[in-house]
Amino acid sequence: MISQPLLRVGPVRRFTRNLLCPVDLFGHSLLLKYTRNPAEAGEEIHGHARLARHYRVPALHTHLRVPGGHLLAYERLPGGTDQGLLLDLLNTDGPTSHLHTYMEELTAAYQEVILTTAWPADPAHVVRKLYWDRAAPGGRLDTYYAGKDFLIADGLVDIPVSRLNTYALKINGRRQHLDWAATLRWLRAHFATAEPVWAALTQGDPTDVNLAHPLAWFDYDTAGMNSIPGEFANFLWYASALGGWLVPTYNPTAFADHPATFTHVPANTPEVRRAAIDHATSTIHIDYTPRLSAPRRAAVTAYWNKLVRPVADRLWPGEPAPPLPRHAHPRRLQPGRSGIRGPARPARPSCGGHEPRLRPHHLLLPAGVAMPSPLNGRTALVSGATGGLGSAIARRLAADGATVALAHFDDDLAAAELTAHITGSGGAAISLAADLRDAEAARALCHQAHDQLGPIDILVSNAGAYPRHPWAETTPTHWDGALASNLTSHYLLAHELTAAMTAADWGRIITIGSVLATAGRHDLAGYISAKAGLEGLTRALARELGPAGITVNCVAPGSIRVPAEDTVVNDPEAMTTRQLARQCVQRRGRPEDIAAAVAFLATDDAGFITGQTLRVDGGWILG
Repeated sequence: MISQPLLRVGPVRRFTRNLLCPVDLFGHSLLLKYTRNPAEAGEEIHGHARLARHYRVPALHTHLRVPGGHLLAYERLPGGTDQGLLLDLLNTDGPTSHLHTYMEELTAAYQEVILTTAWPADPAHVVRKLYWDRAAPGGRLDTYYAGKDFLIADGLVDIPVSRLNTYALKINGRRQHLDWAATLRWLRAHFATAEPVWAALTQGDPTDVNLAHPLAWFDYDTAGMNSIPGEFANFLWYASALGGWLVPTYNPTAFADHPATFTHVPANTPEVRRAAIDHATSTIHIDYTPRLSAPRRAAVTAYWNKLVRPVADRLWPGEPAPPLPRHAHPRRLQPGRSGIRGPARPARPSCGGHEPRLRPHHLLLPAGVAMPSPLNGRTALVSGATGGLGSAIARRLAADGATVALAHFDDDLAAAELTAHITGSGGAAISLAADLRDAEAARALCHQAHDQLGPIDILVSNAGAYPRHPWAETTPTHWDGALASNLTSHYLLAHELTAAMTAADWGRIITIGSVLATAGRHDLAGYISAKAGLEGLTRALARELGPAGITVNCVAPGSIRVPAEDTVVNDPEAMTTRQLARQCVQRRGRPEDIAAAVAFLATDDAGFITGQTLRVDGGWILG
């Protein structure tokens, strides 16, 4: 019997600024990725978490800081020399049945997720790395071109690019004109506009080396809400020009494990028949014949007909995509005015979780380094976020990895301070103000949150008021106000957000009730009635939404010490004494106790808990 080595390390490969190394560790196949950029490592981790909910991705077993950078340990998918990537299906003499099947799976997966998550988003909240940031001042356009001059095509057209605007271009007999400086200005102006961008959850950089065979997605630092036209153009341009010709020509080391790429470069290299300058007429003549191998042509055609055109027909009806251009260059899609109609639910990812017997953090994480956060990639909306309970809940969800929308009534200063606290601690949060008792205001707030963060996965419905009126003095106005704040506002938010959760087959709704809904108390008839109704709403929604993968639970706090207590209780010290006399646990509750319960109910671990009221009261209800 031949024993297998406990550790085997393969060759290190460099891809742009990252290093990749295959490792076999205790019988498990891992791919280690090393990056020096901490921001890029964070983007990769969060992008993987977002993508894993909708697409097939290899498991990210762990990540940790190491000297000089970050190390990420992924499940290593099957592969080898000229195997394991879409690139390898394209490096053949003709289209194969494997390529046709692959493109069917790829376009079907994209179509489901894009139609589910598509949204006309504010450009500030779309992934900006590949386009906006490169066009911004100080970005790659400036790095490469600002204040620089160079020959248009060394050895072919020896004219400085700064003088290109003084020449006419005749490309295959057609007259063109290009002003390089004006083009750069146009790009910057275009990406500086605030016009909404149709975006959806995608990988963001869908090149043929970032797509595995069998189908899975690699490289996640651009994953998130990406421009839909940008995603399409990226794949089409890379498949038709960059991947088969320019990248292997100018970056051959990236293809060391896929040498068949170089065999097929001639089939994808344009034939330049003429490159001449007529100085007398200031004309540059270029005649060329484009080339695209049969497998790449088949892939581009399938992508266009099975993804671009169907998505355009659904999202922008009345603006049909034309037939695929002869040279496989897509037109620029324009968003229409119509909404999204009847999106299909995304398929559940069939890979991306941990292997049940492998716990690589035990092997790779040094003492004191935390496990990946349980809510990485989730997006939460917390109402009443500036109150004592709401702020604790928001901080806890953010600390657990969620991106948090902080909904508040009119407390801009407290919202700004809470947002700064969360972002300063390495989390992500935005603040939104609205009167959630008003249906239109609640709807607008939900749309704002979706526009800026994408679909909301977790709703913590915490907003409310604590109006005290003796029963004899309770007017219809008092009654209506108590129900509007403590019951109707919860209905409005849940009703607005459950459609996206249903489409995603996953959601968490957590309402914040009160133990008084069970026990009762004088002067609080409206408040207690609303809280009892909230428990009923929780059970009704749990029954109705459970088949869609949405759990609905209520957390009922007991005696929790919050700053607002001082404004509604005449003698806080005496109240504390009374509470402790009834409780089993001899201390006052803290907002963090409620936040911990909410955070647990928001996780995948609580997926079999629904329709429940969890009393967090130190045993007060036992009397």
